[in-house]
Amino acid sequence: MRPVGKTATIAILFFLAASCGQSNEARDSMRTKDAYSLCPMHDDSRRKLYELVRDFSNQQQARLIDRGAEAQQELFELKSKVLRDTGGEIILLTIEKPEEFRISITNLGLREKIALAIGFRGESREDSPVGGFMDDLSRFWRIERVDGGVTNDPPC
Repeated sequence: MRPVGKTATIAILFFLAASCGQSNEARDSMRTKDAYSLCPMHDDSRRKLYELVRDFSNQQQARLIDRGAEAQQELFELKSKVLRDTGGEIILLTIEKPEEFRISITNLGLREKIALAIGFRGESREDSPVGGFMDDLSRFWRIERVDGGVTNDPPC
């Protein structure tokens, strides 16, 4: 397996790990899933991402899970190549409102980009609160819908 392939595989595994603590029923009941690639548009895009995630989860009374520091420490102890391949500190966030949506965000194995995945229990709606969250993100991040996984190529 090529190094990029290994990195992508490990990133996907960690991305899925962000959803730990959810019941199988919640995971299986997501009817629609969308994946996006985020590229920063400003120097403070990362800081704004954390602010938007925190504000959105509070407004929606959703559960926010931040495993970034924990994953960073685990990969450091393993002397993992994924840690070297990841641009900046690790982002591993999940926002979950079990009856409505789950948003997963990570940069594992990605140099500049961030992968964002959204799962809806019902049909995704343009007027859902998630649509507003995406609109807010688009002020600081260039958002591109992707099929499959997010890779470093093409770069931002």
